[in-house]
Amino acid sequence: MIYRVIITIITFCFFSWLLCEIDIEKTYSWYSGIWQGYFFTPNYILNHFRAEWAYKAEHYTMAYNVFYQIFRVVSVIHFVVAALGIDKAIYHNRHRY
Repeated sequence: MIYRVIITIITFCFFSWLLCEIDIEKTYSWYSGIWQGYFFTPNYILNHFRAEWAYKAEHYTMAYNVFYQIFRVVSVIHFVVAALGIDKAIYHNRHRY
């Protein structure tokens, strides 16, 4: 199980680095709030290794903030479910019979 958690963290961080690096000088809109909120968990982890890595934009619109907060919650829930393997356990229990 620990390998699953480590692989999940590495995979999420790689995609976050690839797709969602935040420029602190730029103003972001609602669409960026979705992406950056969804990649909150890996951005937060990457922030501990690189101080210049931001996990939320400094300049943003109100729509960005709303979507960021919604997708941040979705991101944390998805990360926990993927890391613990809850999704596969539910799938196997449904299709057992």
